[in-house]
Parts: sequence; structure tokens; C-alpha cells
Amino acid sequence: MELMEQLTLIREQLRELKAVKCAMYHEKMKLDVASNLFVSNANPDALFERTGFCSLAIRKQRLACAHTSARYLLRAALSLLNVQDTQNTSLYHTWEQELNRLEDTIHSTDHQKGDLEKEYAILWNNGQVEEAQNLTLQIAALEKIHSNCVEQIDQLRYNILHQIEDVILNQGFTK
Repeated sequence: MELMEQLTLIREQLRELKAVKCAMYHEKMKLDVASNLFVSNANPDALFERTGFCSLAIRKQRLACAHTSARYLLRAALSLLNVQDTQNTSLYHTWEQELNRLEDTIHSTDHQKGDLEKEYAILWNNGQVEEAQNLTLQIAALEKIHSNCVEQIDQLRYNILHQIEDVILNQGFTK
């Protein structure tokens, strides 16, 4: 497959991706409504059951999920643009650095939120409700950081799509 055909295919795939403000919901612990306690997990490393991941099909489309493969499409697009449009390699390098920064922030925020949610559940189940409630501001701050990443990665996706369109139009590829 030629580079322009690959760019066209990636363009269509990028159009399908989404950046969703989910507040990293999968990091929440399951609360048993009857007992008003968080549900223990049989795995001693996990301590509590979590609400769980979105389905694999959904994660494949979500750019800001810590557990996605969707960002590989952004990387592939930047790689193709680097080869096809050598006049803008500096721009593509900057975008790749931005993608790396966002990815690092998404991963670290995800892990931090998971740790705080676990700490919250421990405190709650031990009757330390006030101490648990004190963690909600830290959790909300992490959710805000993730929300900002969602907006930034969506803008990056838009920029890459726009650049692909420009390259396709400028090189007269109509497929």
C-alpha cells in the first residue's frame, strides 16, 4: 500500500476515535448498597473489587483511556506524515512529544487515582468516614487533570487529521 493510501486509511480510522471525559471511572471501587461497605476482592493484591474496565471495543476508540491502543493510530499517523511531508518534520516531532507527555500524564493520573480510591475504600470500611471524605478533593483534582488531558488529546487528534487533509489535498490524492 502506498503512503498516500495509508494516510487516507488512517484518516478514516482517526475520525472514529473519541476523547471521553470518563473521570477514570474504572478506578472506582464497588460499593455494596446493602452493607454500605466496599466489596472485598479475593485477590489480596487488589483488596477491593473495582467497577471494571470499559469493553475492549470501547477502549480501542478512546484516546484518553489509560488502557487503550487507540493512541497507536496517532503515532502511526505522525510517522506517515513525517515520511510524506518532510517540510513539517519539526511540527510532527513537537506533536509526538505532546502525545508522549499526555500519555505519561494519563498513566500517572490513572495510577494515582486508583491508589486514592483504594485508600478511600480502606478508610471508609474502617469507619473513618471523615478521613475518607478528605480524599475526595484529591480525587477530584486528578479527575480534572484527566479532563484537561482529554481536551488536549482531542485537539491533537484534530490537528493531525487537519494536517493529513492538507497533505492529501496538496499532493492531489483523491482516493
